[in-house]
Amino acid sequence: TPGHKLHPGVFRRLDDHLGPGVFAMDPSDEVVSVVWDNQFERVLEHAQALAAQVFAAAGTLFLANGTTGGLHTALYPHSGTVLVPRFSHQSVYSSLALSMAEPVYLATALDTTWHLPLQPTPEQWRQALVKFQPTAAVLTYPTYYGSVPDLAALAQLSQQHNCELIVDEAHGAHFGFAPSFPPAAMTVGADISVQSTHKTMGALTGSSMLHCRTKALHQRSQRSLQFLQTTSPSLFAFAVLDEVRRVWERQGATMIESVLRLAQILRQQLAAIPEVVLPPLAADPTKVLFSLERVGMTGQDVEAVLREDHGIQLEMSDARWALALVTVGDTDGAVMALAKAVQNICAERRRHCAALVHETLTWPALPKSQMGMRQASFAAARRLPLAEAAGSLSADFITPYPPGVPLLVPGELWDPALVDYVRQIRKRQWFVRGVDEEMVWIVEDSTDF
Repeated sequence: TPGHKLHPGVFRRLDDHLGPGVFAMDPSDEVVSVVWDNQFERVLEHAQALAAQVFAAAGTLFLANGTTGGLHTALYPHSGTVLVPRFSHQSVYSSLALSMAEPVYLATALDTTWHLPLQPTPEQWRQALVKFQPTAAVLTYPTYYGSVPDLAALAQLSQQHNCELIVDEAHGAHFGFAPSFPPAAMTVGADISVQSTHKTMGALTGSSMLHCRTKALHQRSQRSLQFLQTTSPSLFAFAVLDEVRRVWERQGATMIESVLRLAQILRQQLAAIPEVVLPPLAADPTKVLFSLERVGMTGQDVEAVLREDHGIQLEMSDARWALALVTVGDTDGAVMALAKAVQNICAERRRHCAALVHETLTWPALPKSQMGMRQASFAAARRLPLAEAAGSLSADFITPYPPGVPLLVPGELWDPALVDYVRQIRKRQWFVRGVDEEMVWIVEDSTDF
């Protein structure tokens, strides 16, 4: 293997579309090298050790299944109680379903002015540690919107309560390369950090890293990864991870200075357009959040028009906000093209489009759990109209995208308020995974709980 033998052979159409050499970049995990004793594992261990030095870790693992795979790896060994802020990515929940751990949640709160999710405060964190006495906790740092908590304080509290702190740093791999960013999780006491190197640093999609504070955690994570990751990872993807590490190690400060300059230019250009609403600057300035609600557009509207009419793809959007992510892949021309497109959209709409009126939608209260997530995920299930779901146990995740945070996880109870909330956001064209043609999956014989 691989079956293509490093050349296109009969797959000429792929060769024509993808270019010559694509198959040659896909070797198996065999290495011909006297220096490395012909062992792929030794090469990988060396590359991971170099990455650990850059990211201030005792040990690093390369991941072929993204940060999702890293969170699975970090949580899989746990069997106790795990503290989870409810505003966490779905991969945290699937990790808990794979493990023997039981989640306890911190409810989501939204900023009343901007309707953005708030991070837990140190006092909220302390109270939760005292109340639940978890053996581990998971924290998102930063959120998709660029906000961060006081991670150093939360890490210190976690250590005082013998709670292992696992940080979902998917969107913060670049934090350690400029003093204007929040500190990288490994530098302020996190036990494990999982980073999507592909999101902000330029590696190939699905390529991530897991960093550990101690050798013991690194060894445990290695054992866990053996159960969860393919034994045939893409060496090409891992080679790109290694090269991305090398370039950032040598040029990271210069590259991030350019990224920050472009982000500042974009924010200044957008701020000069009267119809654009900009919230306060996020902790991560490379995330430029803006709204065109003054010309009657939702964030989804903005994303669609920019993509379809201007050939510009944003990072994400929701019912209010559009998010432009500035990275090393951007240029002055790309930033100015986005600003010009937004200016043109506003000019076309300012005279005949009324401002968007926001209905107040507070994040739903935590639903009641009546069955374990793992048990409910694999229980016999049937489909039911969303309008009739109240009183039933969900057999699926109900997850608005973006940002990919579940409103309901398997085993939790649909109540009338939650049904109404999902129907309302669906009316606003917000994609909700787990709802298909107004039907949802419920646990068989679970009605009238």
